[in-house]
Amino acid sequence: MLVALLFVAFICDMKTDKVPNVLVLLGYGIGIVNYMLKFGLPGIFWSVLAVLAVWLCLFPVYAIGGLGGGGCKLLAWIALFFDAEQLLECYFFIFLCGGLIALVKLFMSRGRTFHFTVAAFFGVILFCAKLYFLESGGEI
Repeated sequence: MLVALLFVAFICDMKTDKVPNVLVLLGYGIGIVNYMLKFGLPGIFWSVLAVLAVWLCLFPVYAIGGLGGGGCKLLAWIALFFDAEQLLECYFFIFLCGGLIALVKLFMSRGRTFHFTVAAFFGVILFCAKLYFLESGGEI
């Protein structure tokens, strides 16, 4: 479900330079339901706590202009779909993709627009592929 939502966000961002708030709210809603399936009714509290924790960690980066509000919303949204250990590794893949895309943009074009949804989409795809590979018996 997360990959499908990120794909829609990716398409919207590429066409209009923004992710619709309705899509973000849908992602949060599905993420809260995911937490409720894991933890029962207290999942609502834990999901709000998870989103708040991500926002608090990302606020300094947002404040100095390192990440836009949309990127922060997206990263907080993704937090609702993974366990804490998985989330850190997923963020690693997202920021790795973001760094690679930024380097390519730096050398290939003069455009300054950086669509963080591209990094988020490909980072989550890579992380999910790694999880699938490990679950299917592969080793890294």
